Amino acid sequence: MGDRLSIGDAIELIMEYALAPLVMANELAVTLADRMTMVSLTLMDIFLVIMVVYAGLKMAVSNTMDSSDFIFGMIKMVVFWAIIYWMVNNYSDLIDRFFDGFDRLNQTIAEETLAAGQSAGLGEAAEGVDAGSVLSDDAIAGQATLEALGVYIDEFSAGLAEARSEAWARVADASWRAKVPQSFRAFVFWLYAGLLQLVAIAFVMLFLVLYTIVLVTVMFMKAVVVAVGPLMLMFFLVPYLSFLSDGWVRSAITVGLTMMMITIVMSIFGGVMWMVMGGVPLGREGFEGMTISQLYGYYDFQIILPLIFVTLIGGYMMLQAPQLAEMMMNGRQMGMAMGRGASQGAQKGGAAANAGARSALNKMRGRK
Repeated sequence: MGDRLSIGDAIELIMEYALAPLVMANELAVTLADRMTMVSLTLMDIFLVIMVVYAGLKMAVSNTMDSSDFIFGMIKMVVFWAIIYWMVNNYSDLIDRFFDGFDRLNQTIAEETLAAGQSAGLGEAAEGVDAGSVLSDDAIAGQATLEALGVYIDEFSAGLAEARSEAWARVADASWRAKVPQSFRAFVFWLYAGLLQLVAIAFVMLFLVLYTIVLVTVMFMKAVVVAVGPLMLMFFLVPYLSFLSDGWVRSAITVGLTMMMITIVMSIFGGVMWMVMGGVPLGREGFEGMTISQLYGYYDFQIILPLIFVTLIGGYMMLQAPQLAEMMMNGRQMGMAMGRGASQGAQKGGAAANAGARSALNKMRGRK
């Protein structure tokens, strides 16, 4: 029994062997980005030569451009080229600082949530979770909540196992005439307790699957953004391809915001989980002397309803985290669009009001 893999151990293994390597994908992406940096710098050197030659030929054949316009245009182009060149050359440090800002914000949110939960007495089921490792630089968003949830399910399963043992103990204590009906009732309770445990584990694993899908997708997007960054920065210099650079910047910000939204969702999920499930008994003591009917009353099916609802809501919010980040990114554009619509509506409304006033005035004059 002691060698069996518990749910808490399974969650830790998934976090360690399935999700944690995704953190290393960022380092692989940085390595690829270093190679892309050399390619981008070479292309930028070639592009600078082409632009200088093009500007010189344009001035030579132009009848309206004088030397001052040429010099001013060249200065602007060279300054902008130098800024982009510096950004590409120092890309590794810049992209690390960019995402470190989001990581520190995520760690602050997780730290405050963990401290609030402990101060509220909600961390009893989370004993054994190393807060230091959870809040480290390599921590994954929601690691503390998942590990605590695994510990809680293990405690809940252990309580059910003790309840089943106590039910069979009542059979051993019964008289020989009552052993048959008591054995049947104990067997039914054994099936019922197993069903409770199976449903609880199923919903926890469902939430873990949804969490893994969202996190793997976001981490893969982050790796892609980091890898292609140097090439995308170079496109700022290309007039008709600068939209690629704009899209890359939006993607980088969206990935950072999505990680932040995942941290917030997991923090809220963890707090709500312990508040809702705080009254759910773990059942590790107090079974001695209970009858099978009392065990049924102790482990009513409603005992796992909070876990079902919380995991379903948490899983749905995890799926909505990327959309929430996208809504935040589109907020400015939506606001500008609404502002333009309101302005156009006001102009049309004013024009309609003026037309109505003129029509009324003409009618009044016609009557006179």
